[in-house]
Amino acid sequence: MSSTSFANDLLAYTTTRLASARIGLLWVGLTGSALLVSSWPVIAYAATTALLAALLIVQFRLWDDLADLQHDTHHHPQRVLVRTVRRYKFVLLCVVATLPNVWILWLWRDLAQLLVYTGLCAAMGIIYTASSQWPRIARGHLVLLKYPVFTWLCAINPQPYRTVVIGTALWLVLALIDLHGDPSLRSSSHWRWIKNIELAALLVLAVLALQQAPDALRVLQP
Repeated sequence: MSSTSFANDLLAYTTTRLASARIGLLWVGLTGSALLVSSWPVIAYAATTALLAALLIVQFRLWDDLADLQHDTHHHPQRVLVRTVRRYKFVLLCVVATLPNVWILWLWRDLAQLLVYTGLCAAMGIIYTASSQWPRIARGHLVLLKYPVFTWLCAINPQPYRTVVIGTALWLVLALIDLHGDPSLRSSSHWRWIKNIELAALLVLAVLALQQAPDALRVLQP
């Protein structure tokens, strides 16, 4: 049964779905990836990168959970968004969560990144609407493609080659983590093949990333 107020529901959602070691590691990984793909010294701007990474994770974590309500009703009935009677307030909160992201992109990034963010929101809305009946493993991998885009959005003057290599590596790591953490993704008979292909691709990308490491680390110099 839901709690007596939206504030209690929000606190419960925050503590169970946002304030976790997994989300903290995701934030660190995304922030680090964005700094590594930046193409000039960014120490002075690292705070905005870290803040934008956190805000994007919060917005899309909430959006993911709202889009996954049908699945969660059957597989995770204990979750706050399944039990709450104030779900519309969480929908409004998800919409409001776009505002600080737009503000940061407008002030501290460039117009291209703001436009890509707008396009990403539109694309994710289409995917969430259209993919409810898709195989779970296909939907999960597709939804995770937002993280390479996040890497580019959070970066300062992102370098294209490093963005592709590091952003793709981040996507593969998150896909493998989800594959092992969510039994519903392993319902596909091909999941082991997918895992092995992703591991091989990640190894190749690791070699490419190491080749670029000296140049990438140079951006962290003050």
